[in-house]
Amino acid sequence: MLHILFFILKTIGIILISILGILLILALIVLFVPIRYQVEAKKYEDIQGYVKVHWILRILYFRLKYEKEKIQYQFRIFGFIIKDSHRPEKIKSQKSKRVKKTKSKRKHSKEIKRSKKVAKIEKGENKHTALDIRNNEGLDIRENEEKSNVSSENEEQNKNIQGNNEKTKSIRENDIKDYQKKTNLENKKISIWEKLRSKVYNFYQKIKNIIAKIQTFFNRLKLKLIELNLTRESIIYRFHLIKTFLTDEINKAGIKKIWLSIKKITRHIFPKRVEANIHFGTGDPCSTGQVLGVISLTYHLYQKSVKIIPDFNEEILEGHINAKGRIRLFTLAIICIKLLLDKNFKQLLKSYQELKEEL
Repeated sequence: MLHILFFILKTIGIILISILGILLILALIVLFVPIRYQVEAKKYEDIQGYVKVHWILRILYFRLKYEKEKIQYQFRIFGFIIKDSHRPEKIKSQKSKRVKKTKSKRKHSKEIKRSKKVAKIEKGENKHTALDIRNNEGLDIRENEEKSNVSSENEEQNKNIQGNNEKTKSIRENDIKDYQKKTNLENKKISIWEKLRSKVYNFYQKIKNIIAKIQTFFNRLKLKLIELNLTRESIIYRFHLIKTFLTDEINKAGIKKIWLSIKKITRHIFPKRVEANIHFGTGDPCSTGQVLGVISLTYHLYQKSVKIIPDFNEEILEGHINAKGRIRLFTLAIICIKLLLDKNFKQLLKSYQELKEEL
């Protein structure tokens, strides 16, 4: 029994070790095998561009192409196409055809159903039309007799209502005239002193409102001046905090470390091989010379592999560029780990958080 148990444990251990070994190998492959890229661009009559990225014998492969104002791309894993710019058009066309077929079938079936319903309705109507005509004739005679009786009764009622309305109108007119006479007499009784009193009161209210507006204006002005003073003080305080943050020696060292790590990353990512032949001109000799002076600063990086031909007379830009490079994740990871473990960088992060809270 123990022998079997040890054998099982041994096999489990071997399996676990093999899995760990495979994972370790995969991790090392991911870290050490570089991602290679190639960029190519041309401009003569038309603009053309080409970008290619692949990793581990093209297990992962991506291609982007720009030609004749069209972008084409393709992404593959182990040779199998995952995404392709040509595929969606085919799929869309097939889907549209299927949708059209289904729609046409549905329309045809609906039309057949409608025609059947119409035929049934027409048959039923033909049977019932004769009976409806006979019944309608008898009903019309009865309705005419009832209408004649109702109309005579309505005429008598309308006459009585009109007589009552005329009486009520005459009474209302007399009441309105009496009320108007009374109001006119009351208005005449208002004295001149009361009119003067109302005018004086209105004038007093106007002056009071003007004084209140002046007071509110000065109060607002005072508040704005206080706010401006506070904002000025806060700006000065914030400026002082930022200045102390930047002038601190530890923070300076941390910023320097960040700058150096960024330089290392860009140097690593930057293409290792560049071939270019560029013919350019701005149309102005002065500006062409200035551009050439800026480009000459990077001459030490590529030297003979890059050819730049300036044209001081015409405005022109043509040529081709071919660049190749690689990105190794291991080197990027080392640069980032060194930066994170740096004491000055840690202190910089702490001081930055404090500054952020104070601001």
